Amino acid sequence: MSRTANLHLLIPEELLAEIDRVARERGIRRAHLLREMTADCLRRGREERDAREMQAYAEGMGEASGDFVREAEPHVVRRLLRETEW
Repeated sequence: MSRTANLHLLIPEELLAEIDRVARERGIRRAHLLREMTADCLRRGREERDAREMQAYAEGMGEASGDFVREAEPHVVRRLLRETEW
């Protein structure tokens, strides 16, 4: 099991009520929902960053390569960036 840390943060009551509602609907604890939401947000951020990097790289390679980047799935972009010899 991975190590965890205790985190204290202030959340507006309206937002907390929404978090609690979603956690109840899904049948999970609030902390579990917040961990999932945080991980999902970070994953999307990585995918967006990877897509921007790939777009910039493709634009540097020529006009036609931009079509590939626009049509590629984020996991394909991440794999290409990871496996390309720079």
